[in-house]
Amino acid sequence: MNQDIKYYGLRNQGATCYLNSILQVLFMTRVFREAIESCSKHHEDNINARLHTLFESLKEKTSETTEVTKTLRIEVYEQQDAGQYLEKILSGVSDKASQIFRGKLNHRTVCEKCRSHTDDIEEFFFLSLPLMDSKNGNFSVEDGIQEFLKVVQFYGEDQMYCDECEENSNTTVTYKLQHHPEILILLLKRFEYNYNYRSYRKDSRAVDVSYTINLPENQTYELYAMVDHFGVLTGGHYTATIKPEEEESWYEFNDSTVTLLDNQMLQRKFERSRNAHLLFYRKQSIGLQDEGQEEEGQPNLAENHNLINELDQRPERICCCQNNYVAISLPNSIGFWPAFAFNAICNMFCKRPYRGEE
Repeated sequence: MNQDIKYYGLRNQGATCYLNSILQVLFMTRVFREAIESCSKHHEDNINARLHTLFESLKEKTSETTEVTKTLRIEVYEQQDAGQYLEKILSGVSDKASQIFRGKLNHRTVCEKCRSHTDDIEEFFFLSLPLMDSKNGNFSVEDGIQEFLKVVQFYGEDQMYCDECEENSNTTVTYKLQHHPEILILLLKRFEYNYNYRSYRKDSRAVDVSYTINLPENQTYELYAMVDHFGVLTGGHYTATIKPEEEESWYEFNDSTVTLLDNQMLQRKFERSRNAHLLFYRKQSIGLQDEGQEEEGQPNLAENHNLINELDQRPERICCCQNNYVAISLPNSIGFWPAFAFNAICNMFCKRPYRGEE
């Protein structure tokens, strides 16, 4: 490793590059690393303890993943899918650690005849985006998100059964993000079953990966890590490209080798890639309140005028008021996501109203 680089790699036990790549991203996700550290003493014999031991080692030297592969019952020299084992790890860690990546989707089914609807809440660790042709040129991450969240109509021969009408009727189905996770993971579905070849094949089409994305309810996310897959499905190689939270530089983590990238990607608005497989985005701001968020310990500022006034008295607060909205951000305040902005209707409650640019 270059002596000027302060990060360390992971040794490949034999076709474990997929595991090394996702472990490096998890290690470089500070809030996850800290959650593992705080929970490991209560979970001495499971994946939490193994990750904590590995993370402590990674702070000082190139490290081994032997204990992690034993805990996950991984057979070395067998290529596996990085997304599959990322989900396995996140399903096995403590709730405090896993909730960083856990989002919620509301799957709503509406009968067009009687207007009755049903809601099914689904939790997810990542959104799987199918790759497809785009009318505007290259397929982009935004195209995939729009396709995932679009309204689907079941009309004619595709009508769905309605319990209220007791018959088939025209139906619309929508997905809505009910809770936006602190870290949003997008999985680009590179590996799909090809009926012509009667086997799984890799889709290597170019995808425009934006460094900043905006989701419904004005949720902004910034890219900080990518897991790439090079080569074919049966004989490929995984690497991770990561921008540490406190830096502007990007690094490539290729098993035991860590390289500072010369071409600093932040100079562009997006990265065009034929190899990007997993994308990790960090939440930068919160727009409208997530549905049900107050039930999970997050204060609903839109309905709590006293809290707005109280926050405005804090010396560390950043507060501005414009168009009947107040934006308040606090660094690492208990009960809030760190350093995120909260928007709420204030009706001019703010004691230091917005005065324009100074």
